[in-house]
Amino acid sequence: MPRKPSPVRQRRKYSSDLKQRVIYQAYTLRKKTTAIAIDLDMPLRVVQHTLKLWQDIGEVCRSRKGIGRTPIMRNDAVKFMLALIEHSPDIYLDEIQEQLEDQHDIVVSLSTIYITLKRLGMSLKKLSRVAQERCEDARRAFVLEIGGEAPERIVTADESAVNLLTSYRQNGWAFRGLRARKQSKFVRGTRYSILPAITTDGIIFSHITVGSYDGDKFLRWLAGLLEVMNPYPERHSVLVLDNCRIHHVDGVEEMCDNRGIKLIYLPPYSPDLNPTEECFSFIKHYIRRHGQEFRDAVEIGDDADPYLFLYGALNEVTAAHAQAWFSHSGYV
Repeated sequence: MPRKPSPVRQRRKYSSDLKQRVIYQAYTLRKKTTAIAIDLDMPLRVVQHTLKLWQDIGEVCRSRKGIGRTPIMRNDAVKFMLALIEHSPDIYLDEIQEQLEDQHDIVVSLSTIYITLKRLGMSLKKLSRVAQERCEDARRAFVLEIGGEAPERIVTADESAVNLLTSYRQNGWAFRGLRARKQSKFVRGTRYSILPAITTDGIIFSHITVGSYDGDKFLRWLAGLLEVMNPYPERHSVLVLDNCRIHHVDGVEEMCDNRGIKLIYLPPYSPDLNPTEECFSFIKHYIRRHGQEFRDAVEIGDDADPYLFLYGALNEVTAAHAQAWFSHSGYV
């Protein structure tokens, strides 16, 4: 019998956008080709070919019509531009233009710089600011200490405040060229401070007060929290707090020791290591989505209505939410 022909194996095509990420990871993140292949789920040969093509012609894909003219931005100039951005991610295009002319004797338009950056897969984003006062040694020590704890032991807590201004949405629709406008009040109104304790199971304890928390209020809150925690090393037995002044008042360490709770403080200027920060973003988004309901509770309801609304917002937090926030902060 004649043998059946083997099916022709289809070669997977990779978009230019994905190949541009190869260049970004190789030259900006300085990753090795094997790491890039794993990260982008590409064959190693495709990664190597893309880098070779970029070195030869400054493109990630060879044009079907031929290579064409040599790009204005030479490979060494592109590397220099990426180094500038890595050092100063907030650099302006005209500042890049000036540096290219001074250091590489290349005169290019702002549009050429912009197109080159887009081709590399880069875009202008809102800048995340990191405090210069942050101590990397303290952060490493914290990560080493907390890394030895099972995620289900950890309880994190922090305070945040909301008022009437929190309830207003930040974005709106309008025709192009026109501002999106909506009348709203500019009075902050009553300040409500929220203090939840979060675990991988969700929020296990919370309290809301008018105004701000002081040392006495915090100690009363801590006494309530310790009632639902367990002695170390059981579940919910490690309390992680930031370095806020009221978290260091006399009595905090003694209360934790008496209940067998392990107390760990976050390193200074490290909100990224606190899952509670994302919890507050979630709650404030809930308040904006139900803004009119919150404003009615504050302005025309009775004294209990704002508390009922805010506790309702806290109840929207699920274990799945909490586990994601713990994962983002590196605990899981």
